[in-house]
Parts: sequence; structure tokens; C-alpha cells
Amino acid sequence: MSVARGLSARQWRIFRRLTAAAGVENLLIFAPVAIPKLYAGYYRMNNQLNARLRLGGEAGRPPAEGINKIFVNLTGILGSAMGVALLYASRDLPNRSGIPVVSAIARLVAVAVIWYYVATERVARVMLLFTAPDVLFSGAFLYFASRQRRNRP
Repeated sequence: MSVARGLSARQWRIFRRLTAAAGVENLLIFAPVAIPKLYAGYYRMNNQLNARLRLGGEAGRPPAEGINKIFVNLTGILGSAMGVALLYASRDLPNRSGIPVVSAIARLVAVAVIWYYVATERVARVMLLFTAPDVLFSGAFLYFASRQRRNRP
């Protein structure tokens, strides 16, 4: 990890820690919805937080039909897989820095989707809280990736 790769040793450390933190955050958010039936408690927790913070919007309801239950579980599985991929990338970031870039793009798309649904469907506004770390991680990942690429020999 040299300056020749575009980042100082300190910047690589920060990039690595942020990548690992984003992986852990993904696992904390998505693992509960990856497991059948466990996601109902996750819905309750989000609804309670939304009510306590008086953020407005309609409470979320866990899906009642099979196909939508599958979609919830698949979302949890894929989000958890991205978390594992970020943890994997953090172990050798100079050679795996594309993984955080893909995560950054996916996170920004997810932010746009969440904001769209909050604005158009009266979704519980607690969902907006989920967008803050996504914007921060995305910005950091894109910054470090651009610095790495800009200074390559």
C-alpha cells in the first residue's frame, strides 16, 4: 500500500475501516430480513422507532402472501451478501476496491428509491434514517476510489 497506488497509508486505513464498517452495517440491517418469520419483528421495531420519533407516514406491514415473503427474504440475503463482500474487500482493498464502488452505486440507487417511496407512498419516514449511512459510505467510497485511480502510474 504505497502512495504510488494513489492513497497514503493513512487513507488506505480509513478506506479499509469504512469498507468493513459498511459491511457490518449491511449485515445488521439485512440479516434479520433474510430469515423467514424473523423479519416481522424487524417491521415492528422500525414501526416503533418511527412512532417514537413521530416521523409520520404509514406503518409497514410484513407481507402476508408467499411471493412477497420470498422477495423480503431475498432482499435480506442479497444485502447480507453485499455486507460479506465488503468485509472480504476490506481484507485486501488495493486489489478489491471495485467492490466498495459497486456498493456505492447500489447504495445511491437505494437512497433514490427510498426517497421516491417516502415522497409518493406515505412510507414511514424512519426509512429516511437508513439513507444517511448509505450517502456517507457512498461518498467516501467514491472519493477514495477516484483518488486511487487518479494517481495510478
